[in-house]
Amino acid sequence: MFRFPIVICVLLSGFAVAAPIEDHWSPDPDTPYSVTFAKAAKMVEAKDYHRALPILKALALDAPGDPDVYNLLGFASRKTGNLDAASKAYARALFLSPDHLGALAYQGELFLTLGDPAGAAGNHRRLEKLCPSPCAETDELASSIAKWKANQTQ
Repeated sequence: MFRFPIVICVLLSGFAVAAPIEDHWSPDPDTPYSVTFAKAAKMVEAKDYHRALPILKALALDAPGDPDVYNLLGFASRKTGNLDAASKAYARALFLSPDHLGALAYQGELFLTLGDPAGAAGNHRRLEKLCPSPCAETDELASSIAKWKANQTQ
């Protein structure tokens, strides 16, 4: 009688360890703007940042409390070279959700672009505490920091 719930809990706990902690590119299906967010996320995935930006800016007005919207807005802004807008968007995402893995990793990338390896290292230390390996955000920022350092010695 009680075996089924125990098995489910054991199985789910195993998946929780293996699965990513957060998914920053898929909207919460319960939000009224999930279809629009998904459309913008697909544009960003396709590296069509310029077309995604107006949609993301409108979403930020419609969903001012959603850190994923600001994270994606920061990403697209950074990729188009608008580093000031990216900085503001990541700051807003982290204000709304201080432990947002994606925003910490992408802000770390921005710090490297701005020549601030100490800022990137600080974000990496936070990510290590929040999401120990294997963790895509932690690992990707570590890789970016290593590449940045290698480029500085050339």
